[in-house]
Amino acid sequence: TPGGEEFIPIAERWMSLFRDTGKIKDQSLRPTLTVGGADLINTFTFVPLYRKHLTSFPHIHLSLKTYHSRELYQMLESRSIDIGYVYSQRRYPDIISQPVCEESMYVICHKDSRYHQNLDPEELSPDQEIYLKWSSSYEIWHDRYWPSGKNLITAGTGAQLALYLDVPDRWAIAPASVCRALKDHSDLTALRLSVAPPSLICHEIIHRYPRPSVESLIHTFQEEVRAFIKGEEVF
Repeated sequence: TPGGEEFIPIAERWMSLFRDTGKIKDQSLRPTLTVGGADLINTFTFVPLYRKHLTSFPHIHLSLKTYHSRELYQMLESRSIDIGYVYSQRRYPDIISQPVCEESMYVICHKDSRYHQNLDPEELSPDQEIYLKWSSSYEIWHDRYWPSGKNLITAGTGAQLALYLDVPDRWAIAPASVCRALKDHSDLTALRLSVAPPSLICHEIIHRYPRPSVESLIHTFQEEVRAFIKGEEVF
């Protein structure tokens, strides 16, 4: 009924308070902030941020959850996480989403490859591609040049890309944070394309009615994220 629909936000708030009452004793010892992130966020992009957070707030227990964007929305809705960072937008009435950063995309390949800066996409052969679907907009752009299913291998995570780029002329496209993380691989290099792929946009998602015990932790973490993004050249 209309009255029932209006009651839902109130019920959600009461549920949050009820859960918190059972955790007061534990959280008084060491509060926990649960951050959900896509694989790219937790494995590459936010690693320097997490390291700094551990040093700056040693009294806060940081719990990291890595899932696909769709799953992170569901986890936030059920309050299994306190804040999330995703690469897709979905409509949930009690979830607030806003873009927080975007990363440029580059070609990663072996340094002995024949490829060069400002590479034309037509110069890249799909049967040498290590493919990873970064976002829906990236997939649309990608399929203009290289038909789906023609790639050498489809990787599951960004960390897997380097495992298959040991052969010259194999290539992959990845965001700046992955390129930065892989710079320790002396045999890999990052190149620009003459036709740039769409930037990868990260969205921050929070619940409209967060658990009262973590509201201040969430706000503090949001400030950390914005300071980190502002100071990082990778973006």
